[in-house]
Order: sequence, then structure tokens, then C-alpha cells
Amino acid sequence: MANITTSADILDFAQDFLGEPTDGTSDYDAETIVFLNEIYQQILDDEKMFIPSAKKDPPGSLFLEPYITTGTVAVTQDSKTATFSTTPSAAKDTNVTGWWLKIDDEPEVYYISSISTATATLNEFYVGTTNSTANYKLFKLDYTLATDLKDLVSPMVVFSAQSGHGTEAQVEGLGEDVFRRNFPLKIIEEGIPTHFMRIGEQKIRFNKYVTSRELVLYPYIIEATDLADNSTEPLLPRTERRVLAWGVTMLLAGLMNDNVVAMATDMYSRGLEKMRRKYDRNLMVQSAYYGKIITRPDKFVPRGPLRTESGLIISG
Repeated sequence: MANITTSADILDFAQDFLGEPTDGTSDYDAETIVFLNEIYQQILDDEKMFIPSAKKDPPGSLFLEPYITTGTVAVTQDSKTATFSTTPSAAKDTNVTGWWLKIDDEPEVYYISSISTATATLNEFYVGTTNSTANYKLFKLDYTLATDLKDLVSPMVVFSAQSGHGTEAQVEGLGEDVFRRNFPLKIIEEGIPTHFMRIGEQKIRFNKYVTSRELVLYPYIIEATDLADNSTEPLLPRTERRVLAWGVTMLLAGLMNDNVVAMATDMYSRGLEKMRRKYDRNLMVQSAYYGKIITRPDKFVPRGPLRTESGLIISG
């Protein structure tokens, strides 16, 4: 087969090479699809490679919400209820659930678990002084990312006249421990964010809240869906899809006890090593943070100093 473009082409390549019918009548049809996805995910998850075609194009975008100070808020010591004199109105969000509340002259910051009209429920009991007309700030730090996101690629880019760098500034990703140590909530401040951390599968937290609505673009790696026997094209460059085909052939040959398993393994291993050299993650890094994968919090291992403002395995 000269051209291998779709997932169906890859399945046909493997089955044809091993003398199996490619019309859906092979006894190994189900296993071949399983092997296809096993090798596909193995290549995409290879820590030695950064495959540009797996990045989302265009990148994801966020609109940062400006903080709110309208009216006053009534708070009572040892209560989780905060009642605003005016229902808080966000620029984009439907309400301020998931925002943070900071009472003027009080050190603590409280997460808004829910709000109904002007009455909010705090995540924790209010420990400050009871005040029926307290001045406050409501601000948003946590933002939800695209549903097809697998990994973030640092840095993000924020476009703002406030950035101090013309109209564009970078927002660098940190692991959770490092972020919390350098940017505790008690000293949170307004301004253009300079750092972020992941706080869940599809959520991040910035180290600052903004005074006006700002645009952030974030590059990310797509969470690839499983392939099937159809015209879907894998998230690999077309020139590299033959490597995927050889990987499927290798596993299928092993299942069939075919004597070409060694040859298929060699073809896959050599193709994978060639891909690793071509898409070497280290060679694609253009700065200290460019191309850095910001993993989920439970997988992050801090490396080096930071400077802030204030199952088949192919061995390589």
C-alpha cells in the first residue's frame, strides 16, 4: 500500500501484510483495532517526543473576568453566608459561583461555593469581624479549559495594554507546590497574571486577578479519541503514519505467531527512533519554558530553581 492516510489504511496495511482479508471478514478484526489504538496512544504519550500535529490549532482561549466591588456585603463571624447589597454582575459569567471573596482589611480569602441572587454561600466559615456593610472585592482566579485538552503547553499568552510588554506577555506554568508556595491566596493581588497552575483535569488557577477583561491564548495537546475502521486521520504527520502501521503489524503478528514478528518489530522500532530524533522535545525548546508540558498536579515533579515576581514498551 503506497499511501497510508486514514485509520482504515493502517488496518488494511497490517492485515494485508500478514495475509488476512481486509474486507471485514478477518478473524482478527477486533484485535487489530485494539492494537491500532494501543500503538497510537503509545506514540502520542512518548515522553521523548513533542509532535506538533497533536497541538490544537487554533489554540484555546480564555477571557479573564475583571474584579467586582459594586456595593457592600454583609458578613457574620462563624457563618458561611455573605449577603451583597447588589447582586454581583460578572462581565461574562452567569454568576460568581467559583469566584473568590476578599473583605477589605481582612486577611482571609473565601471561595464562593454558590450564589442565589445576592446571597452567597462560602466554602468556609467566615472568621473575620462581623460587618453589615463591608467593602470587598470579588475576583476570579480559576478558569475551565477546553474539553479536548490533554496537556497544556507552557507558556500561555495574554494580550493586554496593562502587561508592561507592549500588547503581549507570557504566562508560565508551575507545579502546584511551587505555585502555592510563591503565590498564597492571602497575598493575592491584582494585575496581569504571570503564572498559572493546573488544579484539575480541565481547570487552572492564575496568580493574579485582572482589572479589565483580558484575552489569553493557551496552546495545548489534544486528547486523542480512539481510532476505528474508517476515514479518520490520526494526529500524526502523514509521513509518520507508516510507523503506526508497522506497530499494529508487530502486535498482530505476535498474536498470530507469524514468523515476520521480528521484522515488523524492527521496522516499528527503527521508525519510532527516527520519529524521536525528528521530534525531539529538547531540540524543540526555544526558551526555559517554551514547549513545557504542564502536567496534572499529581504528576508534577519540580525541577530546578524558579524565579518569580514577589503492555509493549519500546525502550529508547
